[in-house]
Amino acid sequence: MKRSRSPASNQPRGGLLPKRHGGWLWWFLPALLSGVVAIAIWRSWERATDPAVIHPQHPVAHLLPPVAPSPYLNTRADAQYVGTPRCVECHSDQHASYLHTAHSRSMSLIDPAREPRDGVFDHAASLRRYRSYRRDDQLRHRESLVSTDGGELVLCDQPLKYLIGSGRFSRTYLLEDQGFLVESPLTWYASLNAWAMSPGYDVREHQAFHRTVTFGCLYCHAGSIERVNNNDELIRLGEIAIGCERCHGPGSLHVARHAAGHMQPSPEGDLSIVNPRRLPRERAESICHQCHLSGETQIAVRGRSTADFRPGLRWQDFAIDYGFETAGTEMTVVGHVAQLRQSRCYQGSETLTCITCHAGHEPPAPAERQEHYRAACQRCHAEPSCRIPLAKRTAERGNDCTACHMPQSRTDIPHIAFTHHRIGIHSPEVGTRSVPSARFRPLAPVLDVGHLSEIDRRRGLGLAYLQYRRDHEQSTSADEYFAKARTFLDSTIADGLIDAPVALAQSELAAAANDLIAVERWSQQALAAENLTTKERTAALRMLAGLALQADRLAEAIKFLDELSRTARDPRDWFLLGVCHQRRGNAPAAIAALERVLQIDPGPPETYELLSALYGAQGNESLAKERREQAEMIRKATALKD
Repeated sequence: MKRSRSPASNQPRGGLLPKRHGGWLWWFLPALLSGVVAIAIWRSWERATDPAVIHPQHPVAHLLPPVAPSPYLNTRADAQYVGTPRCVECHSDQHASYLHTAHSRSMSLIDPAREPRDGVFDHAASLRRYRSYRRDDQLRHRESLVSTDGGELVLCDQPLKYLIGSGRFSRTYLLEDQGFLVESPLTWYASLNAWAMSPGYDVREHQAFHRTVTFGCLYCHAGSIERVNNNDELIRLGEIAIGCERCHGPGSLHVARHAAGHMQPSPEGDLSIVNPRRLPRERAESICHQCHLSGETQIAVRGRSTADFRPGLRWQDFAIDYGFETAGTEMTVVGHVAQLRQSRCYQGSETLTCITCHAGHEPPAPAERQEHYRAACQRCHAEPSCRIPLAKRTAERGNDCTACHMPQSRTDIPHIAFTHHRIGIHSPEVGTRSVPSARFRPLAPVLDVGHLSEIDRRRGLGLAYLQYRRDHEQSTSADEYFAKARTFLDSTIADGLIDAPVALAQSELAAAANDLIAVERWSQQALAAENLTTKERTAALRMLAGLALQADRLAEAIKFLDELSRTARDPRDWFLLGVCHQRRGNAPAAIAALERVLQIDPGPPETYELLSALYGAQGNESLAKERREQAEMIRKATALKD
């Protein structure tokens, strides 16, 4: 899958609640179960609810950044997506050629008959065993905890629904749970011809089957998706694989034009549909930027979302991708744009772009690839310009320009190599991705953002530094990124720009400083913001739920957690909801919430232990014993890992 980079969300992931990794329950459990709340927390809560301190200052009205206009009519809001089948009615030849591309196979429903062989993979770091197998015409993945005596405790056994990837490099799988899409920790790698852990899961404590796949995760794999009730975690798939309109834009106006008999284009061309080859370089590349531009982090332009982008518009009017000011040679799966821009070939040309080499429809056949790409190079570079004699390079490299100047390189995803897109002379170690540098490296936009106001550029950098710090909080330079974020965001606020992402960022900064008054104030400020997304509301509610729990205001905490449990699939929300109900004496509600935790994340033993106590108090000794024994097995396995 595409590397996660929170494309349209610029808010804290966890707030005052524990983070999503192993041991998350122990972060909050002792204080919750003991009921001990410090007097200082009570006083902080009382001051934080004072209306006089909820809104620190009235934000100044800052106009939203403009969107550069386009002559194409289908970039406008009244143009609607019609789906690939409608396009095929008139463009069957183009569609037939497109089916030869990997884009056409970016995502699909699973056909068990076409999936790799059944297999078992033991993940030593987490002491988990994963099994891929077929049952009742379904492909299923099972997760078990392996005991020292060879026994297994089945934690999860799920039917899979969607396949991510064309299969050329890997096959990653999604399941569906109550409307949420969830990634399987098991992936098939073509280079290994075997099952192994999904990207990001090959660690001691991983997300198992509780990583929800959000809108941002699927944006580059699905052809047409939308948020249900503006919720990033509840997704409706209109078209599964990438289709015609991802590159050509919505087709409703084009269909209507031709249905009315307007077959001849105007002198400017047919402006009812985008043809990428007719676009200026910046606009043509923006189509590719949707998925192949990836820096260290990405921040949505104020008031926008990547979902608002349409082919024919300029990408940086919707999102800003940030990389290091001093670029490295590392290879990332979706970092092709930044690499190409490092090339002297690109910098010295006004016409070189992605589609110089890549056909949007039928790719060259394997036997034609070398000649196809060599011909692209020779549009600017004559044959004699190569310093290696023809006979030598033919014998060693098949006279393939890309073998030397765009080599296959290791990426930040295990077992996968992609073509490096920095055209140049490469050292042998190019493409290796090391642990993030311990030293501080300034961030800068990958693309030109000169069209944005100075305050919007400061806002973007502040949010980018904070996001980078979240993603690399174990780095020794994490505090420097945190300080940079605070500097830019304080400056943004001082000039009166306070939207929901900025308020949420300030709430996160305040939480790090243990300033509970400010946490409350900024979380309330975020909730009061206009055009609040569900994901932003969720982040604010988690902050407020944390404050309510620390202040022992259980009824208020339950109100927040009830909403969170409906809008997100997070085991923390359900666990804390169960604890609140247990402390208020509502055992049935507590059991229901905690059993839901086990459906999402059956790994932590604390859930089993609390359920065992609840079942025991109700006189259900068989279930109490079952949950107690499961907790003991998990604790023994955890001790082995330690």
